[in-house]
Amino acid sequence: MKKIALKVGLIAAVVLVLVFGGAASAMAVGEVCQITSGVHAGTQYVSLDAAFADIADTTPTTIKLLANISYSNGCVITGKNITFDLSGYNLIFNGPDGSDALNLTNSNIGYTGTGTFQVIGGMNTPTSGRVNGLAISGGSCKLTYAKANEWDAVYADNGAVVTVNGDAEGTLYNGGNACIQAVNGSTIIINGQVKATGTAWGASAGSGSTVTVNGNVSVENGMGISAGGARTIFTVNGNVTTGGTNGYIAVAATSNATVNVTGNVVFTDDPGLGIDANGATVNVGGNVSVIGNRAVGVETYGNIASNISIGGNITAAGTNAVGINTCIYTANGFANSHVSVGGNVTASGGGNTGALISGVSGEQITIKGVLNSGGNKVAIGQPPYYWGDDATAINGVASSAKPGYTAYVAGVEGVDGTVWVGNIVPSAPPAKPALVSLANSTTGPLLKWNKAAGASGYYVYRKAGSATTWTKIKTITVATTLSYTDTTAVSGTKYTYTVRAYAGTSSVVTGAYDTTGKTIIWLATPKLTSAVNAATGVKFTWGKVSGATGYLIYRKTGTGAWVKVKTITSAATVAWTDTAVKTGTTYTYTAKAYKTSTANVSAYNTTGKKRLFVAMPKLTSLKNSKSGPVLKWGKITNATGYIIYRKAAGGSWVKVATITKVGTLTWTDKGAANKKTYYYTIKAYKTSSTNVSAYNTTGWKIMVKK
Repeated sequence: MKKIALKVGLIAAVVLVLVFGGAASAMAVGEVCQITSGVHAGTQYVSLDAAFADIADTTPTTIKLLANISYSNGCVITGKNITFDLSGYNLIFNGPDGSDALNLTNSNIGYTGTGTFQVIGGMNTPTSGRVNGLAISGGSCKLTYAKANEWDAVYADNGAVVTVNGDAEGTLYNGGNACIQAVNGSTIIINGQVKATGTAWGASAGSGSTVTVNGNVSVENGMGISAGGARTIFTVNGNVTTGGTNGYIAVAATSNATVNVTGNVVFTDDPGLGIDANGATVNVGGNVSVIGNRAVGVETYGNIASNISIGGNITAAGTNAVGINTCIYTANGFANSHVSVGGNVTASGGGNTGALISGVSGEQITIKGVLNSGGNKVAIGQPPYYWGDDATAINGVASSAKPGYTAYVAGVEGVDGTVWVGNIVPSAPPAKPALVSLANSTTGPLLKWNKAAGASGYYVYRKAGSATTWTKIKTITVATTLSYTDTTAVSGTKYTYTVRAYAGTSSVVTGAYDTTGKTIIWLATPKLTSAVNAATGVKFTWGKVSGATGYLIYRKTGTGAWVKVKTITSAATVAWTDTAVKTGTTYTYTAKAYKTSTANVSAYNTTGKKRLFVAMPKLTSLKNSKSGPVLKWGKITNATGYIIYRKAAGGSWVKVATITKVGTLTWTDKGAANKKTYYYTIKAYKTSSTNVSAYNTTGWKIMVKK
């Protein structure tokens, strides 16, 4: 019979207040949950409060839902380990005004099964202070949805770990609070979207905390995300989009924090900052876009170095907009901040500046793409200039530190404040590269050329077979790289290659090129299979090469040089026996493939296959004696000894004797059984039994007669 607990009396209420800090909530008639582990396993309850009252210590406990539960009085749990088995139902903690929906201290609360586990915070009251959806100090919590109507949807403190397998939302009215907030070494993971409406920030991390949002962060009127403090890491695997006048920053990072955004950063209001950093690291994989009067795409400030990397473009649109601004507020500060942009920087509108350095204390800006501005492209001045109002526009010169870039610098390039822009169109095309050589390598045709004056890089072109038009197959972006291996070539095919130099980065000019090019038939390098001792010499084998006509065999004797010893004229022949060998000598073999003529050859395996040759002995006599069969064989010059093998009819070869003197040429098998038929064979060896000759696989037959 099932057990049903109707714990609605005074004792239950007292226990609930002392242990869980809540008040008994009104529930529908009927059992809504069941404890499935521990001493109360199997007990069903008409309310969640009644189940809580039976959990007296930190023992892990599972509460299974038997119906949907909406808990509306605010729940406080301390020092408990509870897993909710949702079983397809919904568990919703609704916070009343003035109370967190769910408040946890040093507790571990999670869920299993399908259904939802939600927290929805209430509103503040004049005496309540901040009201959250989930407030947790220490421990952990896993849920499916979090929402705040004021303050934080999730607030994590003191090393707490929170996972939300869904969205975190806030409709918030106290400017400055965040939809999610992690402090003091806590971790928050949102496997969904972060959405903030009203006058609130989207998300905040501080004091060595970690926040990961596997979705987008969108904020209606406030700061997008904020990170501060050493070891603080904020990652958004999506976009950050924000606007409004309450916060005016999409991404803010300070005090050695790190922020990573894989998507785009967008701010749409006046004034607005896309990225604001003071002594922090910010990496954005996409674009940064800011729209509004006095808009700034990226800004570093203060006298602590920041490092910002933007993979895409920066766009700042509006009156007095600035694409990039690096500034310090102390006259003798040394910020040395670095900003790197992989795309273009555009500051559109009247009175704008593309890149601004308010100070010359080592700030560095590198723009790989195009720099466009409705006003000054680059301005560099002394602090405390802000928004670029008083900084001085300067002209750029060819960079000595970054070839292919134009440097804008007020003092010494790379030491004082410097802006490098890489889209400058060269005034003259680069020189024509001289083709040096084209040869088959082990991985493809290897083309080499000389450095061309004025080149930023090279384009490699190819014609296959009888084609008459060039096809570009590779762009070399490093001017000092003067070779290319075509790993896409097909063995047996004729190719012609040429190289053309270019100058510039985003906007380039090309020079002349060798219109004839260099031609080769690409042949793959033969794969060496084995080199083994055979009856008449060393048998060398290799793999067939597609498109080849034949093969050239090379040999090294001892530590000598490679010498061609054989030309194989059939592509199907992939084995050759070297009969010109001597016992005790080490030989190494390799092979080249060729097509049509030996002038069109492949590369070769420079290591080769090595074999110490030992000649195969021949049995000269096999006779019976009173002691057993007597074997005699011919001497192998330079061998160390011999190994005798025996087998019965239908059996396998078994070693029966090792002769350690090369001059011993006879042996009697005293262990042979009378009137039994045996087969005998013999190997010679040099130094050790691992360097052995071939042997007669048939053997010599005798019936023993003693």
